[in-house]
Amino acid sequence: SGNDTLVLNQTAGGVAWSIDSVNFTQVASPDSIVIQGFGGDDSITLNFDFTPFGALVADISVLGGDGNDSVLLTGSLALGGESLSAEAESIDSQAAISGAGSVSLTAVSEDDAQLVVSQSITASGAVVLSAQAGKDVALGSFAPYAGTSSATVAVAGSGTVISGASVTITADNAVNIVA
Repeated sequence: SGNDTLVLNQTAGGVAWSIDSVNFTQVASPDSIVIQGFGGDDSITLNFDFTPFGALVADISVLGGDGNDSVLLTGSLALGGESLSAEAESIDSQAAISGAGSVSLTAVSEDDAQLVVSQSITASGAVVLSAQAGKDVALGSFAPYAGTSSATVAVAGSGTVISGASVTITADNAVNIVA
């Protein structure tokens, strides 16, 4: 439930990870990777440096959970037809993602949902890039109120291509005030 830092590294021998700078046993060929952040403001980094990563795992799923969480994807991720999904308040995809079955990157926050993709994504199925920000405010009086929230999806970098059987890029933002 605290503020945690998780780093997952793809190595020549499999997948190694650390939580709050404590290293854990490397896994040679996991069937899947599921990361659940739970509470706290978590920082989750997935470093992919060898290909094909798809030979090591089935699907990769990252869920930030409660708190203000960030996900950083780096390197080169060849998924071999498998899927990648991530959900957190802030997602920064600096990884070149190729050969995916599907990719879903969703930034969700009450205040500031940010998704930045700066490398190409290629999938045989759906690619969904989404930012959703929304705040619900209940007022006890008729006093003035200014509510703000922001949802941003940025596809950056020259030559960045998003390709899939279907590609959906959305940014939704709302402030709902109930008196």
